[in-house]
Amino acid sequence: MSKQVLRVPGLATPHWILWIHGWFQGHVLKSGGLDPETERISSSYITGMCRLFRKACAVRMEALEKELQNDWRKADELLVEYKNLSEKLGCRLSEPMSGTDSARARAMEEQEKVRTGVRSRREEVVRELVTVTGRIESTEYLAWEQMEAAAEKLRSAFAAYGHGLILEPVYAYNLPELVYKEYFEEYRKSHMPTKHALDKIVSEVKEAI
Repeated sequence: MSKQVLRVPGLATPHWILWIHGWFQGHVLKSGGLDPETERISSSYITGMCRLFRKACAVRMEALEKELQNDWRKADELLVEYKNLSEKLGCRLSEPMSGTDSARARAMEEQEKVRTGVRSRREEVVRELVTVTGRIESTEYLAWEQMEAAAEKLRSAFAAYGHGLILEPVYAYNLPELVYKEYFEEYRKSHMPTKHALDKIVSEVKEAI
């Protein structure tokens, strides 16, 4: 199954057209070439495509934020409930100091029933947290995969264009740096506390299996 590719204007241009475009800019217009300081190909086409790629990544991260806003909100609510339930379970049962033996036994039994209900609800919350975490991670992965696939195609396009531009083989170090990881990291920072809490609970669940 092929990867989904982030939509970037001009990314689908055939390589033979890019080669001609590179040759025209490098040898007719002489408006591009190999930067002697960085050893990277440089031209208005390279600059423009990098700008379009960064814009597409920024838009994709905004869309991802909207896609997952309900899941992040749900995760925060569940984490608060999980903490409260855990605190309740951490409290010891209080044995009644007065009443008949049977009354005290019934009171202890009632406390144990409540405790069992709390424990059952906490298990439900954990299952919900695992489900929400899986949904968040799969949606994030799709966005990341789309950006990576687009970056890969863009590097290939730059190589074809660059070959025409300088009429020499183009190596990885000749290609411009593509900025997209920073957009994902910035998105992650805003959810870091929730992410850490989710990872801890999911890790504990996996260890318990």
